[in-house]
Amino acid sequence: MQHHHRGLWETFVGDGRSLISFCGICLALAGLFAIFQSLTGHFLPHDVEFLQMAAEELCSINECRIVHFMIHDRISFGGSLVAIAFLYLWLAEFPLQSHEPWAWWTLIASGIAGFGSFLTYLGYGYLDTWHGAATLVLLPCFVGGLWLQHPFLIPVKASIGWKTRLRFACEIQNRCRLSLTAIRPACLHVNPVVLSSLSQRPHRSRGSHSFHESNS
Repeated sequence: MQHHHRGLWETFVGDGRSLISFCGICLALAGLFAIFQSLTGHFLPHDVEFLQMAAEELCSINECRIVHFMIHDRISFGGSLVAIAFLYLWLAEFPLQSHEPWAWWTLIASGIAGFGSFLTYLGYGYLDTWHGAATLVLLPCFVGGLWLQHPFLIPVKASIGWKTRLRFACEIQNRCRLSLTAIRPACLHVNPVVLSSLSQRPHRSRGSHSFHESNS
């Protein structure tokens, strides 16, 4: 009888696919939490700290349209995370198990676009601390999973039509970005602008009377 002596690292990490699946599970949970939290109609703590007002106070401005926009943005963002999570789980379970290079490159493209988007917060001066903490946790797992999976990929010379597969991977990434995140067009860039503009005008955010008096 052949005995396999595997340590704890080899058991849980293996060829790196488990790390990619772990990222997918975390993204799914984060997306579901974002949807649930948005449905409650409340802001996150760092939102309240940045705006210097709660959702109820902001709702007194412009017929509560800004609050509704932010809730729509968060729900759309949560749905995008869930969709991307299912994509990661599928890639890790099937194409990467068959050592398909296009799946690895698809994850590379998705990781650059996804983790790189966090830097947009720095440009607006608004730091989503929860998003930042999640990025710090998931980025090492994501990079580690891709690094461990790379030696198992089929060599390019043995892969039939590798240029076609690479173009196919890029096409999949583009279609995923269009079909899975089109429901939140420009929200990633517009939402920080809205928050920044509101934070610069705190004297108009205290109650509906001062807001109506300024318009009269």
